[in-house]
Amino acid sequence: MKTMIKTISLSLILLGLMSGMSFAQKSKYPAALYLVGEGYAEKTGRPDDANFAKDRAMSDLANQIQANVRSEFISELTEVSNTISEYANSKINVISEMRIEGVRWQVDEEGGFIKALAILNKDEAADLYFERTRRLQEQLEGTVKRVTELINSGENERALRELFEASKSFNQIEQSVLIYMILGGRAQQELKPSVSRADLDDRIFRLTETDFKSFDDAINGLCFQISKQLNDGQVIQIFPLEFQETSFGSAFSDYARQQILFNLPKFLKFREGKTEPGLRRAEGISISGTYWIRGTMMELLTTIYDENGSAFGSARVKFPLSFVDQLGIPYKPQNFVEAMNEYKMFAKNEVIYGDLNLDFWTNKGDRNLIFRQGEEMRLYVRVNTPSYVRFIYHLANGMRTPLYKSYYIDESKVNKTVELPDAFECAAPFGVEKLQIFVSTEELPRLDTKYIEIEGETYEILAEDLPKFLANSRGFLKKKPEQARTAERVLTITTVGN
Repeated sequence: MKTMIKTISLSLILLGLMSGMSFAQKSKYPAALYLVGEGYAEKTGRPDDANFAKDRAMSDLANQIQANVRSEFISELTEVSNTISEYANSKINVISEMRIEGVRWQVDEEGGFIKALAILNKDEAADLYFERTRRLQEQLEGTVKRVTELINSGENERALRELFEASKSFNQIEQSVLIYMILGGRAQQELKPSVSRADLDDRIFRLTETDFKSFDDAINGLCFQISKQLNDGQVIQIFPLEFQETSFGSAFSDYARQQILFNLPKFLKFREGKTEPGLRRAEGISISGTYWIRGTMMELLTTIYDENGSAFGSARVKFPLSFVDQLGIPYKPQNFVEAMNEYKMFAKNEVIYGDLNLDFWTNKGDRNLIFRQGEEMRLYVRVNTPSYVRFIYHLANGMRTPLYKSYYIDESKVNKTVELPDAFECAAPFGVEKLQIFVSTEELPRLDTKYIEIEGETYEILAEDLPKFLANSRGFLKKKPEQARTAERVLTITTVGN
């Protein structure tokens, strides 16, 4: 992204509310035993006011659960499910949009707002997800037994339909196990299913096996599998694919998305969903996925999510990597090696939830983000208390520039979606980049910056290297004044040229 190109006027209704759990509420719901999401809605008298507040509280709760995800959960989920890590990564990416089960609600009125608390007892919820997983496993085993009988009797079409149902169950099992472990459960062997993901995929592959002649053939095979798990007339949003276990995109990522979008109507009637600029959540059913290099082969893996962010279907195809080479479209970002080095530093703790309720996203949402040369990026943020906001943009060439050093969100904008006043244009250098936000109720520390000139343009950049910057910034969050509340988020953005 290059320097700011224009200013957008922002008009907000001035509504004041200091939020956050009171001391009494914190005592009633101690963090060791509970997770509590907060949500607010303006009191308009409409019947859906309370539901709107509940939706925000559920989103806050899901964000907290996602913030507790660490690499250990990926490895443990892999061990429990006897599956492969790429599916585990896809589940983690959408936890922040899920409807969490076992929630109790507390809804009150505060001034001109309705306040909702989504209260989750960790032990009770862990037990609930454990039992849910066992129940899904029994359903899966019964479905696989029927599939074997159908294949043996030559009823391949019925067997394929049953296999897709089994795949849905496996998606739900993986997501359920992940949340169970995040809530403190560790009964690994008790939750290990007798059926593996690889077994299901191999059976589907044998029944749908086609000698792909081109990349377009492979995409048609993928679309066929997707169509068998959806109904005509649904709203579907398709996201760019990500490279292997990373959150990186590429020119190929967006090309593959466009090809799925172009070919899927051959098998299924649907309306393309959108991500509204002022909203985080995608419209309707969403399809996202990853692509993997297996020697001389490429594998595309997609997962289908319902409106509540729960995985319920998947599809995969494998074809010669030479098909992609023939397209002449890069499948790795231009700065792949450098991006991987930075990815490891960020991945140690990419999301620090903190004790401040924070949402932030772009005009394209907050995941699977690809911006093409010339496109504009706008930023949106929502906090639950007056705060100082800092945006740092980590460019593909290794430089880091402050987009906002200390943007203050005052009491009048609390719990409102705030569109930041500047737009940013996508320009070279291209590759994997990071957009990082720090938020604090106290003034943030001064940044050490310097000015450089590139092609006649003057840029302000950070003087510190990445390890030192992260250490100092996160050190401030951890050693914050007792009265301060803080949070941090990081989004991965891939920029590509035309």
